Amino acid sequence: MTQTERAAYNAGIKAAINAAQIVAITIETAEDAGAFRKRVAAEALAAFAESAKGLMLEAFPADGHCLNADQNSASLMMAKE
Repeated sequence: MTQTERAAYNAGIKAAINAAQIVAITIETAEDAGAFRKRVAAEALAAFAESAKGLMLEAFPADGHCLNADQNSASLMMAKE
C-alpha cells in the first residue's frame, strides 16, 4: 500500500470516527436523551468510535522499515548460535 493510499484509508477511518462521535453527542444532548434506546445508541456509537481507532494504519518510512526487520532477523540468528 502506498503512502497516498494509506493516507486516504486513514482519512476515511477518521471521518467515520468523527461522524460517530458527532451523532453520539447529538443523541446525548437531545431533550429525550434519557430514553433507554437513545442511551444505548449513544453508547454504541461512542464505543464504535473508540474501537475504530485501532483500524488506523501506521505510516512506515519507505526505506527504514525493511532495514529494521533485517536487523532483527540478524540479531535472532546470532542469539541462536
